[in-house]
Amino acid sequence: QQALIADESLCLHEGDKVTFVSRQGTGFVFKITDLGGIKRSGRRAMKLRDGDALAAVTKTQKFIAIFTEQAAGLCI
Repeated sequence: QQALIADESLCLHEGDKVTFVSRQGTGFVFKITDLGGIKRSGRRAMKLRDGDALAAVTKTQKFIAIFTEQAAGLCI
């Protein structure tokens, strides 16, 4: 049998923040605790505009660098 080993740096803990980014550049940062209390019907973390899609969800570090396919970038 093969053991599944998780990378601890990718695990989310209380107090951590996650960043959601859409293809059109909309982004939000949430504390994990703000997303708690989700009911069976779910909870919307981010409303996307028509034609937009979720591009990435990542654990927020000190800085996040985001780049387009055309090499434009932003560090937040």
